[in-house]
Amino acid sequence: MTDKAMRILFLEDDPDFAQLIKEMVDQYILGPHKLLHAGTLKQAFALLEKQKFDVGLIDLHLPDSAGIETIIRLRAQAPQLPMVVLTGQKEEEFARSVLDAGAQEFLLKEEVLPTLLIRVLKYAIERKQAEIALKESEHRQKVILESAQVGILVIEPKSHTIVEANPAALASLANR
Repeated sequence: MTDKAMRILFLEDDPDFAQLIKEMVDQYILGPHKLLHAGTLKQAFALLEKQKFDVGLIDLHLPDSAGIETIIRLRAQAPQLPMVVLTGQKEEEFARSVLDAGAQEFLLKEEVLPTLLIRVLKYAIERKQAEIALKESEHRQKVILESAQVGILVIEPKSHTIVEANPAALASLANR
């Protein structure tokens, strides 16, 4: 990311707060960056159709979408986009639901500090990249396991329970 501009999709309907965040990003991101602002989810979808973003900075309460539904709809439109949610809701249960819905992180609007914001954006990108790499690795392992001509069993060590078997192992066990 150091050799190219960090592209940030910023979804926020409050123009004053949007301006504050824009100023923070402009002042504290060292190096090239591009922050594009959308005031509605519809505007964000239009931006996502035109270009790729490195990270999304997302308000959940918009004129055309509210709450966790905003994350779900964004995730459907841009599954690879790391998301940092900005919210005024302090409840721990809400925070957990935001992360469960697919956000990498969330920050309380009243506690946003410039250096914290920039660090969280960078970490969200790194976590999403690690998540994608893990899924790709798991997919490769599954393909190898399923295509192997020899039987392979994955056994849970403590209970000695078979947790996975490839088709060759199943065929071998069925023939006994």
